[in-house]
Amino acid sequence: GPRVYKVLDSKTAQNDLKDVVAELTESMSEHRYQTGSVSHNFDGLPYGLVGKHPSIIRINEFIQLVSKARYAPCLIRGESGSGKDLCAKLIHQANNIHDDLFFVKDCENSTTYKLLGDLFGVEDDSGVYGPKRKGLLEIYNGGTVVLNNIEKLPPGVQDKLLFYLEERAFKPMGGTRPVVSNVRVIGISQHNLEWFVKHQNFNPDLFYHLNAFEIDLPPLRDRGDDIITLAHFYRQYYNFLFGKSTLSFTPQVEQLLLEYHWPGNVKELKDAIERAVFIANSSQITSKELPGYFKSSTGNDAPGEDFLGNCSMREMERIHIEHVLSFTKGNKSKAASILEISRTTLREKIRQYGISE
Repeated sequence: GPRVYKVLDSKTAQNDLKDVVAELTESMSEHRYQTGSVSHNFDGLPYGLVGKHPSIIRINEFIQLVSKARYAPCLIRGESGSGKDLCAKLIHQANNIHDDLFFVKDCENSTTYKLLGDLFGVEDDSGVYGPKRKGLLEIYNGGTVVLNNIEKLPPGVQDKLLFYLEERAFKPMGGTRPVVSNVRVIGISQHNLEWFVKHQNFNPDLFYHLNAFEIDLPPLRDRGDDIITLAHFYRQYYNFLFGKSTLSFTPQVEQLLLEYHWPGNVKELKDAIERAVFIANSSQITSKELPGYFKSSTGNDAPGEDFLGNCSMREMERIHIEHVLSFTKGNKSKAASILEISRTTLREKIRQYGISE
């Protein structure tokens, strides 16, 4: 259904939001955090991933370290919804005065010619690479270009990208003049790229360049009490956006949050808390406000870790897709976004697993 947000149509309102988020982050711990979503990442809050788990503290420290190597390429890996896009944005923000020079390009379901034109630009009139245009590596000079699903990058594009990373120059498609630019290229993947190097013709030299600075984001289920820290952060955050005044979760809700497997990771938690705050009618969020796949007060169970421990990867993926589709009420665009796959891939998996629509 439609979402209702307070309209931030003035500098005063935007400053109010900054003050609220700043207060929330300061009260959570001695560490500085930020909202946890690129789409809700307001200017002036490049503080790091929310959480006090040792792995998150190390990643926040590493983000600051990587940012000092301003144009060094980087590889970010992690499960769907674990915060890869946000991590890339934080690297960009940590030491970049050009905050707007940031672009995420999805490498999935795109042809070699189109990707070559998009990244490097087109100077000829043949139409093979599309219309004449500047490429992302020229437009975002001084900034960051993120390549999502980088394992899908065709070999011809990999070779040209490797040359750019080595020489910091490239020729647009059909062009003869070299273009010099300084762009940090960040690769993002849900997968083990070493496997793609061995079995899918991913250029090993390109992998080594990207992997010089590598960040592996842990799944939410391995982050312990960070689940509750994040839940309270988003509760307060959506309190502000929706004009609500929820104060806490019931002990039962906190236990359910800790026990749930979180296949959709932080993104799934964020969406669940958004829903709970929006429909809450009292100061305390109860199990009634959680999505239906959580254990209810009647004892109906969502598949938990014991159940999932007996599942194949194929069955776990089917269950996760069903959960996400249930959560989005069948909205395939939102489900594909949560799963970090294309609508085409989602439709194919729905057909493959025989999931009812």
